[in-house]
Amino acid sequence: MNTRKSDYTLDEHGIIRDLGKFEGEMYYIPYFYDVSLEGLGGDPVYSGESQVAEVFGLTSEDKARFPELANVSTLILTYSGQGFVYGTTDTRQASEVLAELENEYLEP
Repeated sequence: MNTRKSDYTLDEHGIIRDLGKFEGEMYYIPYFYDVSLEGLGGDPVYSGESQVAEVFGLTSEDKARFPELANVSTLILTYSGQGFVYGTTDTRQASEVLAELENEYLEP
């Protein structure tokens, strides 16, 4: 879980420009993806049997590591069926975001 900016080609805003699962995402998204793979991350969100997202409540350590996250409370990783990983942030608490996502993905 030692993702560094130098691991990717970034534009001036910190967005990954390399082709692949993180293309177009901020440089910190691979770090949270690695945390997730290690089972140390946030709360998973499922649609049926498939995990479609993971919700991270950001800690002070996360915000110190990634200053761009200083004013947000929650980071959400969303997983596509094609293997891409998308990151979004939210100022609401992780529990509120998690409840909303779980409701969105409930089976009809």
